[in-house]
Amino acid sequence: MSVNGRRIYDFGGSTGRVFRHFFCQDRSFEVWTSDFKVATFLWNQRHMPREVRVFLNGFYPPLPIPDNHFDLITA
Repeated sequence: MSVNGRRIYDFGGSTGRVFRHFFCQDRSFEVWTSDFKVATFLWNQRHMPREVRVFLNGFYPPLPIPDNHFDLITA
């Protein structure tokens, strides 16, 4: 798979089953993830590299991210 662009967001990323592969594949990717579970958010903050951008999202829109910010979104 080829990814055009460099900013990747894994919505509901849990503990990194998807987003960690993007981070490890190419360090030039800007990898973001979020989850609504506080425990998962804290786990990622403790165990994922600091370069992975982690935030806690709510149950309802909007997310605290501007439109068209990401090149690829997974969920």
